[in-house]
Order: sequence, then C-alpha cells, then structure tokens
Amino acid sequence: IEEAVELRKEFPSIRAPWSKTQKKEDITRIKEEYCDILLYVINIGLAWKFTPKEILEQIQKVQENNFLKCKEKKMAILNSEILAIPSYTSGVGQGNLDPKYIIIGQNSSSSMVHGFKFWSDETLGSAKILIPALRKKKILDDCYFTNFVKSTTPGNEVPSKELTEFWFGFLERELEILKSGNPVVNILALGHWTADTLTYHNIPNILIAHPSHYEKIGKTYQEYLDTELT
Repeated sequence: IEEAVELRKEFPSIRAPWSKTQKKEDITRIKEEYCDILLYVINIGLAWKFTPKEILEQIQKVQENNFLKCKEKKMAILNSEILAIPSYTSGVGQGNLDPKYIIIGQNSSSSMVHGFKFWSDETLGSAKILIPALRKKKILDDCYFTNFVKSTTPGNEVPSKELTEFWFGFLERELEILKSGNPVVNILALGHWTADTLTYHNIPNILIAHPSHYEKIGKTYQEYLDTELT
C-alpha cells in the first residue's frame, strides 16, 4: 500500500493543475515505483505458490465482475432518468445484463404501475406464455427483457411517431450497455410493430410473433420457440 501511495505521488495532479506544488512527471521515478509494486506482487505469488494459470483465471474473474458492476451502475443511471421523466407512467427493463437474447416488446398496458420491471410478473398478460416457454427452453436466465416504448399509451394504442422517437434514444443507450463486451447477442422483437420499428432504426432483429397471437390461434408458443431459436 505504501508503495502504491508513493507511485501515486509521482503522477501530476489532474484535480489541481494550477497548484504551485504541482510536480512534473518523471518517467524514471514512475517506472521505479511501479516495479517496486510489481515485484511485491510477484513475491506474494511465489510465497503462496500461485501458478500463472491460477493468476490469469482469477484476473479474468475479477475483471468480469468489475465489468458487470460497471454495467449495473450505467443501467441504474439510465433507469433513474427514465423514471424521473415527468408526465409518464414508465417502466424499466430487467434480466441478464450480459444476455444472449434481448427481448423487446412494444409498450406495456395501461394498467402498468410506475417503476414496473417489464415482463417480470409471469401471472400478467402475455408473460404467462412467454416466461414459462423460455424457462422450458432453458434460456430464461440468458435473457434481458425490455420495451421499445417505456411508458404506457392511452387505451394501450400503438405508440405515436413522436412517442416512438422520444423513447428510441433511451432504448439505444440500453442496447449499448447490454452489448458492451457482449458483441454476439440476438435481439428478438415481440410483434410486427416492434420488428418494423427496430428495422427502421437499423437495429437487426429476429421477428418473433407475440405470445398472445398463439393463444388466440390455439398453437403452442413453445413449438414456435423450438423452431425459431434453433
């Protein structure tokens, strides 16, 4: 810890660049203090007989955990902005922040309460079909759920162009967070409106018919998932 403090002292301050005591960087001193820390860490590894493989595996785990925490903070900031927008009854996405599947619906029904997490209650509406089907498919834990439009619409009508454009910026930020460090992801659109709107905004997606459609025509949603997600 003392060596780390000494190393930090060698860096010019970015908080008070005008300070009279501001030091000029000395690359030689920085390298000396850095090597002191590095040798200390290496000696700990030798004393405890850590293998290079063990160290690399642990570094990967720690880095993945730190990266996930960063994504959680970014998503929390985004969600707080969404819920703070006045005059809207809005909800937020939920699920795996490093998903294989991002499932995007149109918007929630007019019965949604402010702050609701989309598709989190499988006793409501189409979630009664979607969630059990994804669980049976054994991909539920790999999914993140959200809506294109984060707010309700009067009479659950199709979102207006103005409302769609307003919420697209938030969806774009949401997808950026989810895709960060996770380039291979499938975006599944629930319903033709969502699929068409995503395509219009140049977001590739796999069209997946809405669960309620299958309930009406008497076919199983599970069969559809087995076909489309193979």
